[in-house]
This record gives sequence, C-alpha cells and structure tokens, in this order.
Amino acid sequence: NAGARAATYKPLERRQKLCFLAVNVLLPWLAHRLRGVAQTLEEIAPVTDSNLLGRGFLRRWIQSLARWYLRSFVPRFGAAYVVAAAVNFLVFLRHGAYSNLSDRFLNVQLVHIDPAARRQVAFEYMNRVMIWNGVSEFLMTVMPLIDLARVKRWLARKLFPRAVLAKLEPVPGSGYLCSCELCGASPITLPMRSNCGHFFCYFCITSEQMEHPRNVECPRCSLRIQTVSHA
Repeated sequence: NAGARAATYKPLERRQKLCFLAVNVLLPWLAHRLRGVAQTLEEIAPVTDSNLLGRGFLRRWIQSLARWYLRSFVPRFGAAYVVAAAVNFLVFLRHGAYSNLSDRFLNVQLVHIDPAARRQVAFEYMNRVMIWNGVSEFLMTVMPLIDLARVKRWLARKLFPRAVLAKLEPVPGSGYLCSCELCGASPITLPMRSNCGHFFCYFCITSEQMEHPRNVECPRCSLRIQTVSHA
C-alpha cells in the first residue's frame, strides 16, 4: 500500500494508517452497534407514572432521536453511499485507481512493492481480474436494490401482446396452477387465488397486502386485488 501523488509512491503515513483502521474496522462496528441501540430504544414502552414524567420526557426525546436515526438518517445515508460507490466505480474503470471510496478518501493505492521487479503475472491478466472484481462488487451492491420480478412482469406486459399473455393463463377446471405472479415460483407455495383469477403464493400476497393495505394491484392484469381465497 502506498499513497499516490502524480507518479511517485511513498509509504503510508501514520495518519493514513489510523484513518484506514477507523474507516474499515471501527466505523462499521460503531454503525452496527448504533443500529442495535437505536432499535432497542425505539421499542421501549413509554412512561406512564406521573413521578417519572421528567425522565419520560428525556426518554421520549431519545426515542424520537433513535426513530429519526433508523427511519431517516440510515436509509438516506445508505442511498447516498450506494450512489457515491457507483460513481467511484465508473471513475475506477476509467482511470484504474482507487477501487473503493475509502481508498480514494484516504489517498491510498495498492501498488507493487518493487516496481522494477520481474512480474510473474502479466498486466493484462491483472487488469482483467481487477475489472471483473469491480464489476462483481458493483452488481452485488446494485442488484439487491432492483425488483427483478417486477421488472420482468413490466417487460412482459410491454413486449408481448395481450393474446400471448392470455394463452399463459390457467384453463379453468383443469387443476393446473401457473407460477406465482409475484415471485415466479412454480409450484406455488400455499396457492391463493385473487378476485381477478390469478394465483399467488400465500406469503407473497400476504406481505404485499401488509405493505400496501387496500392498494395491491395484480401484476398480470393491473386490477386491484380486493379478496383472496385458497385455490
């Protein structure tokens, strides 16, 4: 490891080493602990005893602070970090330096300990490995944020005619259950049938109704799901 300025490399300074330790070890541990403490504080029951109203005010203030940390700060900071990591990855693909944000922030770069030494691995192979590692890290960061099942359903509605989609519908009375319209699993786990006639897993449709009460639309026909029953 060395700090990079122009084409001159030098060993890490003491400040860089301490910051590197803090960014990669202490801050993740502190964030994990703060999240656990905030969740515990948010779940504490309010004080009802009149003799403890002063402490109750302080507890409510701490609970509101913990609620703000969990519901506002953490999601927004996480989204900002993902965007910054994606931009940094694109810059890394262009210039080939600073593969992550902490290295760029601390001006730390991984270099060969002896640039004049004979290399056992060609530069082309090393560059290929670095690029693929960067691509895999980028995909692992972005893919969990994308609802692939919903994207697939949207593309199916846009690209295929309604006649083709209608042929994929189960034939009434045939006893055939198609895949779940939400997760695509086949066979369906505990199949449920909605008022529009399409089938869902019990856990999928229940979680959707809990997340969007009275506002769940069928991904196949876009009708509002009002009732579901066992298939």
